[in-house]
Amino acid sequence: MRRTVIGLAFPLAAAVAGCGSVSELVDPPKPIVASLEVWNRTREPVFLLDQDGRRLDVPSCGYAVAPQFLMNRIEVRTEQGFYFGTGTSGIGDPGRGQRMVITAVPGDSMAGVQAPPVLPPCEGRPEVQPGGGRG
Repeated sequence: MRRTVIGLAFPLAAAVAGCGSVSELVDPPKPIVASLEVWNRTREPVFLLDQDGRRLDVPSCGYAVAPQFLMNRIEVRTEQGFYFGTGTSGIGDPGRGQRMVITAVPGDSMAGVQAPPVLPPCEGRPEVQPGGGRG
């Protein structure tokens, strides 16, 4: 009997680990797709991954646009590792196009913003959690 409990508990725990919460596992959120503009104001190329693994590359001190990007969960990464994540709670009206400004200090990065009148200077490199790039 104990073997059965462990056999069922492990797949459930693995499934829950991939979701934000048990409620997301039972009732997954609807996909939110929008156009996404990203300004990278760091001296290192970054890329964004959506929850389905689609990738948007943004050159250092550069700009990129994805006409359609899944906005529910996004990871910002470099080839060296994970920088920060955001999702629908970090964006504005999900029905409209979205904009992000990525800076070397993740707390200064902005999601769901209108085009800033003046972009912050392009400087610094993101401090990432090691783990290499996916995608």
